[in-house]
Amino acid sequence: MWLPNNPLMKRDGAGDSREEALAYMEATIGDVGTASSRERKEAFVDSIDECVTMLEKLGMEFARAADYPDYYPELPGGKIGRAIEVKLFDAKDLPEEWWETSRGKSDGVAFPMMTDDMWLIARAWSTPSGFMRGAKFVFRGVGGAVRGRRDIGMGAGLTASFMTVAQRQGTQVWLNSPLEHLVVEDGRVVGAVVTKDGTQVRVRATRGVMLGAGGFAHNAEWREKYHGVPVGWSSANKGNIGTTIEIGQRHGAAVALMDDAWWGASIPAPTPEMNPSFLVNERSMPFSIIVDAQGNRFANESES
Repeated sequence: MWLPNNPLMKRDGAGDSREEALAYMEATIGDVGTASSRERKEAFVDSIDECVTMLEKLGMEFARAADYPDYYPELPGGKIGRAIEVKLFDAKDLPEEWWETSRGKSDGVAFPMMTDDMWLIARAWSTPSGFMRGAKFVFRGVGGAVRGRRDIGMGAGLTASFMTVAQRQGTQVWLNSPLEHLVVEDGRVVGAVVTKDGTQVRVRATRGVMLGAGGFAHNAEWREKYHGVPVGWSSANKGNIGTTIEIGQRHGAAVALMDDAWWGASIPAPTPEMNPSFLVNERSMPFSIIVDAQGNRFANESES
């Protein structure tokens, strides 16, 4: 999670400030309308301390990715070490039925690996420091298995840790319960209708409804309309078909940046049940280049 001037940085004495964070956001994001207003940037930066400390009080344990740079560290306000992640998390702390439904299990990416491991392990056979980190990673995995743990890190660890908090608080989590429409009374959204176990269920909300359903990476019609991409694979969740965006628009919700995405290369999955693999560090490995349809190299492979 990219959280500038966060509490872990302050505890470590890592130099950062609100002003530098906002300068970097202005340099990278700029002003593309309401979605990127100065007020929104400030609200994000100013809520980081409260967010992190609240989650720590709820039992989440964080670590700094001290080696991980901002995507554009050379721009004004750019830094190294602003990202934080959960410490290695024992997935056995989750009830087995929840682990079975997680993408960490289904996509086969649940490793005892953290962000700062990645770049060193990629050099396991070319540098002493890479070899040492690779050996440490192997022993970490074996040691956890011997102790009966199921240690996971990075995205799988983060989502599992969040789910543990939800379980501990008794929060109801319904899987495979798609949103059908919103309930509106007197011009105000007061709930939602979802399909749960084949039956439509009306859920009333007393403090608002949050729509957090991702994008439309698997909606071929919208990809062609907004991105000019008629075909292709996506590493995004297969449920990202834009349904919730469409429902929100139906009720007057504003949308922005529909023409943008987190672009990156993917490798098609070996089976229809699996997601394509998103290439992160692989594309910047030594002697690797990416070319266009004419065979021309068009970018630095290590760019974000």
